[in-house]
Amino acid sequence: SRHFQVYVMCEIPSNVILAKEFAKRFDGFSIGSNDLTQLTLGIDRDNENLADLFDERNEAVVTLIKNVITDVKASGKKVGICGQAPSDHLGFAEMLVDAGIDSVSMNPDSVLPVRQRLAIHEALHPHAAHTGIEKVKDTLMGIEKEIEKVVDKVVHPHAQ
Repeated sequence: SRHFQVYVMCEIPSNVILAKEFAKRFDGFSIGSNDLTQLTLGIDRDNENLADLFDERNEAVVTLIKNVITDVKASGKKVGICGQAPSDHLGFAEMLVDAGIDSVSMNPDSVLPVRQRLAIHEALHPHAAHTGIEKVKDTLMGIEKEIEKVVDKVVHPHAQ
């Protein structure tokens, strides 16, 4: 189909470094923040001896994420992120939105708190990437509506 799009996972530093080249071949990017962090820092997140060092907020990781967002957006492509960082770390989702991210994937239990954080961020910083924050809020509202439907079916299983 002509509407079918292929996105590349951006999980290794070379994807970030060569983002402009990858943008010529793909319709968009999905940043895998867990793997990108692990490979940028050289830290196995599953190793209990090193787990405390694994942090998506590390300056090197944040710089790579901001750089790939900038390069992908400059190429006219979409970019999103999956991973726990926007849910787990205050300020991370806000940083992503300010950088121009198009979408954020997260666990259902994180949608409302992150959406509330973004609303506060938007109120405090009304001119900071306002188009980016609107896109993320629209995505989060869509997820929130789907969660409400599922909860409604569980709470009222016999309702039409």
